[in-house]
Amino acid sequence: RLVLCGFDQLTPDQTAMIKALRSQDVTVDLLAPAGEVADAHRISFTTPADESLGAARWARQVLEKNPDARVGIIVTDLEAVRTRIGRDLSNVLDSGNIEPHGTGRSSLFHLSLGAPLADAPIVFAALTALELIDDPVDVNLTGVILRSPFFAGFETERDGRAHLDIAMRRAGQERTTLANIHWLASENPGTADLAPEFAGTLRKLRAERESLELNRGTRKTATQWAEIFTRWLATLGWGSGREIDSEEFQAREAWNALVSDFCSLDLVIGPLSLAGATAQLARLAQERVHQARARPSPVEVMGVIESGGLNFTHLWLLGMTDDVWPAPARPSPFVPVVSQRAAGIAQSDAASSLAHARDVTQRLLASASVVMVSHASADADTPMRLSPLFAHLPQASLDDIVSDQSVERIEQLNAMNTRLETISDSQAPALEGKVAGGTQIFSNQSKCPFKAYAIHRLGARSPGSLSAGLDALERGNLVHDVMDLLWQEIRDSQTLASLDDAARARVAREAVETGIEGRARMDRLKYTDAIVEIEKTRLTDIVIEWLEDEGQRPPFTVEFVEDEQVREIAGVEVSLRMDRVDKLANGKRLIIDYKTGVVSVNDWLDARPKDPQLLVYAAALGVDTVDGIAFARLKKGQSEFVGLAEDDAGFGKVKPVSGASKRVKDQGYSDLSEMLSVTESIVANLGRDFSAGEAIVDPLPNACSWCDLKPLCRISQADIDDLQESDDVAG
Repeated sequence: RLVLCGFDQLTPDQTAMIKALRSQDVTVDLLAPAGEVADAHRISFTTPADESLGAARWARQVLEKNPDARVGIIVTDLEAVRTRIGRDLSNVLDSGNIEPHGTGRSSLFHLSLGAPLADAPIVFAALTALELIDDPVDVNLTGVILRSPFFAGFETERDGRAHLDIAMRRAGQERTTLANIHWLASENPGTADLAPEFAGTLRKLRAERESLELNRGTRKTATQWAEIFTRWLATLGWGSGREIDSEEFQAREAWNALVSDFCSLDLVIGPLSLAGATAQLARLAQERVHQARARPSPVEVMGVIESGGLNFTHLWLLGMTDDVWPAPARPSPFVPVVSQRAAGIAQSDAASSLAHARDVTQRLLASASVVMVSHASADADTPMRLSPLFAHLPQASLDDIVSDQSVERIEQLNAMNTRLETISDSQAPALEGKVAGGTQIFSNQSKCPFKAYAIHRLGARSPGSLSAGLDALERGNLVHDVMDLLWQEIRDSQTLASLDDAARARVAREAVETGIEGRARMDRLKYTDAIVEIEKTRLTDIVIEWLEDEGQRPPFTVEFVEDEQVREIAGVEVSLRMDRVDKLANGKRLIIDYKTGVVSVNDWLDARPKDPQLLVYAAALGVDTVDGIAFARLKKGQSEFVGLAEDDAGFGKVKPVSGASKRVKDQGYSDLSEMLSVTESIVANLGRDFSAGEAIVDPLPNACSWCDLKPLCRISQADIDDLQESDDVAG
């Protein structure tokens, strides 16, 4: 005897099989739904989001009243709403019932929907690890390996590996080699002892790769690549970084089965390159649907097909609109519709789709003693209507099925569970001792007090961005080093005037080569041979061009370059490193700050100047000794001095206050001395605020554009809250 359960519609092949079995005296019974519906209602919601949340609240109330209830939520398109329904169920069902810390999963509901095997974290880690076989490698992918918990040594080296990842990112290169990563992990001062086990693994990987003798023309069979991939993952200790849980174990077993299937490609395709083999394996992992076996849960969320043969105490049919139920006819485009109809192919035409939907509807309504059928009235601007197959059910509202007490209890439990309270806390403890940062302390305090506090007192830093070649910061540092070497050699305008064109070119070239060599020794990952040659040419041209501008100045002597001084400004002890200070013929000083980007004297204005660096230097040296402050912009074809002086400096765009921009004139200063006296007080105020712990999130306009701290200060959330408050007031 054969009993068939959960078959909503038999295919022609299944019908033929049953007929053959019966001809051999085999009893075949098709199990029908258990009985009639005792209690069913339809309910409408304004939006799909309201509908999803309503189903979650109903499920919560059912379980509160009857902990032994078996609740089903059937969704017509589970894949499309999986994230939303999962979030709502987690927020509502898990309120006040969180599992032990660290599990990260709910035991109260289960989503019965498989996902691509490639999306399983442990499989994603394996696919990423295989990318390391190719050399050079993507730095982002290497960072994934360093931060992954699925590789040997993670538990003992997680902090060291995170710092190694940051060091690798700060090198700024998008791609690097296994040899460079190994050097960083085993030899580079400052990072060599961060992750010794990972360094040992890299040594083994390099030896493994060399033994493969790979090149761009290497091609192997799928089976050969499978063996290589398996050894590579074993060397990395894949799956042993920490104890894996049940779902991860099942995903690992599914991966092993996938690799076995990958070997069968030998029968249909020829030898593959490394890139082709990894791409084929990744494609198979993306196409393979994986659903881990889960523990029984009181709330099961599934699609219509998966619900066949199942019974519940309570059932909610979600998203039952007329555009999806009955499902539209989907005849095969390769077979005549008439032939499909004659063969009884499901959904071959509208009539068969309707008949199928009626049968399934009857089965669903008989699958539980209590059934709720819901739909949204609109999705965005699209009106939606309930399927006519449920139009005969009595109408209900959410208030009828979910009590106010239950909703209130959920909100209370959410509040208790999160334990959030809103306070206005912009005052940090007063500063004690010295902090690193130099003039950036004042610059950041001016741009946004929280930024100064986060960077200089909390030590918040971005891991850095990746780019091809040197980033803007490194180019700026390189320019500073070159100019330091240059003016240690030249020292004054008289020496500069004595140099002919050939001598100037020689001095420029020597300073550039020495500067690049010095920085390359400190960071060999950034300074590849190609980068070194490009920068030598670029910087030599800029320096020669700049010496022409310097030669047009009135007499001067370089007093000091890259001079380090420790000063106390308004209670803040800071280390200052002035790019350059010249002594002029009148005995006073011109303070120079090298820049490679856009500059403007307007950045020194207002109570919170955008770039107070030169103002800090002037305050430190004594404003009465300063005759001018100027940016030295070093950019090929656009090099120039831009600044302010007591009198007309006679070179570049260094002007007296009376001849400066309208914004400078509008400040009302009679001369530079008066301006610096005012800015000295502004610098002192910034220092006092920083020292006192003033840390309010209050950025200048556009200050957030290049700031990495937005996830920490949550300025975007503050903007949303302000907008909501404005709407409330307007309402």
